[in-house]
Amino acid sequence: MGEMLPVLLSFPTLLFTGLLSLSVIYWLFVILGALDTDALGGADGAGHGMEGAVKGALEGAADGAAEGLHAHHAAGAHGVDGDLDIEGADAGLLAALRLRDAPLTVVVSFFALFGWLITGLYGLTFGVPGLLVGSGLFVGSCIVSLVMTSFAIRPLAPAFKTQAATRNEGLVGKIAVVSTGAVTETFGQATVDAGGAPFILQIRDTSNTLKRGDKVVVVHWDAPTNAFHVEKMPDELQDTATLMAEAEAEVAAALAGAPDPRRKVE
Repeated sequence: MGEMLPVLLSFPTLLFTGLLSLSVIYWLFVILGALDTDALGGADGAGHGMEGAVKGALEGAADGAAEGLHAHHAAGAHGVDGDLDIEGADAGLLAALRLRDAPLTVVVSFFALFGWLITGLYGLTFGVPGLLVGSGLFVGSCIVSLVMTSFAIRPLAPAFKTQAATRNEGLVGKIAVVSTGAVTETFGQATVDAGGAPFILQIRDTSNTLKRGDKVVVVHWDAPTNAFHVEKMPDELQDTATLMAEAEAEVAAALAGAPDPRRKVE
C-alpha cells in the first residue's frame, strides 16, 4: 500500500483515479436507486439528486476531454487544410470503435478503469514517471483504453439497445404504471403495455410526488435524454383507465378470434 499510494496520486494515474472514483460513486447511487430500500427514507430524493450530479460530472469530464481532443485536431488540421471535416472524422472514429453502442456513463467507467490499470501498473513496475514520460504515457493509455473499452462494451451492446425514435414517440399518450419508489427529474421507471410484452420506460417528472403503483400518462418523448416525461392521472380517472384497458384487451382478443368469456355457450 505504501508503494501504491504515490503512484495513484502521481500524474497521469491521478487523472484516471479521479474519474474512476466518480464512476464508482455514480454506480453506487444507481445500485441504491435500483434497490429502492425504505432505509433511505427522506434521503431518497437527495440520493437521486446526488446521482444526477455525479452523472453530470462524469459527462462533463467526458465532454471536456472530447472538446479538448477536437480542438487539438482542429488546430492541426487548419494548418494543413482549413476545409477538413474534423467533426466527421471524430464521428467516424466513434462509429468505428462502436462507443455509441453503450451509454456515456458506461463508456467513461470502462475507459477510466482501463486507463487507471495501465498507468497504475506502469508506475508500480517502473516507478513514478516524470512529466515528459508521464505525458506520453497519458496519451498512449488513452488510446489503448479507448480500444479496450470498445471491445469490452460490444458484448453488452444488446442490453443497451433502445426502441426506435418513431416507436418511442408512438408511446406518447399511453398509460403507464410507475415501477420505482420515486420519480424525479433525473430518475424513474414505469411499465406500459403496448400490445405485447410490457415496455420498461425511463420516465421523468418535476413534481416529485409520484410513487410506485401510480398511473401516469406519457406526455412527451425527450430524445436527448432518452426519457419520457409523464404526468400523474387524476384519481377519478384511474378506474376509467382500467376499464378502458380491459375493453381494449377484449377487442384485441375478439379480433384475434379468441372466444368472448362473457358469451354464453348455447
